[in-house]
Amino acid sequence: MGLFTTYLGIFFFFSAQSKVWKSYLAVLFFLLAFYTKQTFLSAPLACFLVLLVIAPRRAFRLALLGVAFGGAAFWLGAHWTHGGLVQHLITYNMNKFSLKRALTGVSSSLDDVIPFLIPFGGLLALAFYRARDIPSSHLWVSWKARLQRNPFSLALCVGILHWAFAFLFSFAYGKVGTTVNYFLEPDAALCVLSGLFLGVLFWQAKGAPRLTAILAAALVIPVGLAGYSLYTILNSAVGSAEIRAADRDRTTAYRQLIPILAATPGPVLCDDMVLLNRAGKDLVFEPATLGFMADSALGIRRDLNTASLPKSSP
Repeated sequence: MGLFTTYLGIFFFFSAQSKVWKSYLAVLFFLLAFYTKQTFLSAPLACFLVLLVIAPRRAFRLALLGVAFGGAAFWLGAHWTHGGLVQHLITYNMNKFSLKRALTGVSSSLDDVIPFLIPFGGLLALAFYRARDIPSSHLWVSWKARLQRNPFSLALCVGILHWAFAFLFSFAYGKVGTTVNYFLEPDAALCVLSGLFLGVLFWQAKGAPRLTAILAAALVIPVGLAGYSLYTILNSAVGSAEIRAADRDRTTAYRQLIPILAATPGPVLCDDMVLLNRAGKDLVFEPATLGFMADSALGIRRDLNTASLPKSSP
């Protein structure tokens, strides 16, 4: 849902170049993405910076509008839930942060998308190649004109900034209790950049008078990306024999346990919330959150005990 509303916001941002009222729809969808997951700030930041170059007044006006609507929604939510919104969005998410965990997760995520870094490098090289012939004194004016008149340059700048911010936000994976969904946005942004690169590649191939060795080698890239993606999709859909066996065992266990849980009177405590949900039972607590709260309480108690100890004499 967060990615869906993020890219709807980007779509309306691009469409607003011809119809300004669509920029307000972009703000709305960016807010929906933010309230879906608080790390979905990369796209609005990228669009804001690009719009700041093209139309500074409109950029600040939309930013203030977004902050006002977002703040009002947060205040109403906190008021209606008697502070519950604040707890679930902020208090319960203030877990310990491990830089080692963040670096390990980011490194593993990059290993999974190495082939898609090749088109990204190609786009950076293309941008550098176009910028090198422009005098430094005219560089800002030239890029501003490109952003205003060239849809591809606009999409390229937004795409690169979107990926850069999403990559930085993915370091939030170092927070204890997070999962790999923190890498969904940078991976999606990298796919968009790959699509832009392939568009440039096929456009150049279409206009080339003949097929050269360099062009032929470049055209191998989309074939390689398609093969890599297809292998990943098939592998995740089919899986190994061990994965299929584990899935069968899990399905059998669920089929046996769900009727037992459903027939059990009163609440049931279990750390498998999916199982409880399928059995029609209330979710009394979320185990991981309860564990983090217990760790936090123990840490506070430990600090209080340390502070209350008498100071030793010199």
